[in-house]
Amino acid sequence: MKKLLFTLATLACMFVAKNAQAQDEKVLASILKMVSPVEVSELIRTQGIAYNASILHKADKAPKYLTDLKQALNLGIYSTDLGYATINKQNKDALTYMTTVKGIAEALKVGQFINTGRIMQLAMNKNDLNKLLDETATTFENISDHLEGQKKSNLAALMLTGGWLEMLSITCEVANTKPSPELSERIISQKLILDQLLDVLKPHATDKYTKNLFAQMGGLKTIFDAYKLEANNGTSTTKVVKDPITGVETLETTTDGNTKDVNLSADDIKKILGKVKEIRKEITE
Repeated sequence: MKKLLFTLATLACMFVAKNAQAQDEKVLASILKMVSPVEVSELIRTQGIAYNASILHKADKAPKYLTDLKQALNLGIYSTDLGYATINKQNKDALTYMTTVKGIAEALKVGQFINTGRIMQLAMNKNDLNKLLDETATTFENISDHLEGQKKSNLAALMLTGGWLEMLSITCEVANTKPSPELSERIISQKLILDQLLDVLKPHATDKYTKNLFAQMGGLKTIFDAYKLEANNGTSTTKVVKDPITGVETLETTTDGNTKDVNLSADDIKKILGKVKEIRKEITE
């Protein structure tokens, strides 16, 4: 029996977003675990796909982001780019993105939670991905908790959104030039993640900028909704499973015979990438 689990995370492995705006004053916590940029970057690297700096966000644009909304979104984007550069051992780019991440984090007054030396050390060491994942997970949990304590959980949600969007952008860009079943599977699994991400963003879509972002992400959801998450061939089934305790949903595939993987055509990938680029352009301009 084969089992595939796709879970939600932020720029590391875990992000906690809390919404305390409900009328009954209950705090709603969503533990979002998605495939981290570290894991995605490693997947791309192990398939022999060359590093491509041109698909990343330009670090020299960071100083132009003056509002906390833009800073939070682009902190997520640059953190994902940092993961991609470090996994590919691009030391010069990694150092540039680390400096950029640190700068934006300090502007948001969360720079104290980023141990640049520790992250770079783990990133450059061979066969140390688990420790890197643990370090980045702790970093963004601490940032999220701090923002929540400052009544700025909207910024944590935007940070998650930026990081997830950049991860999807990189994956689609690579799959657009060198398609593979693994990348196609990784992309289609984002349908479930996007649904939960919209649930996190919705309570914060109160200002004009975030409302527009939420609408744009809804447009991306419309594209994803055209694809089925179930693929049957013999006794193989893919379905959404919710943990009865945490409420976290995962995409699970069980197989007792021949399998037929969920696959995206080249046109499908181009369509998703086109919408991602449209949203990303508004965030990074």
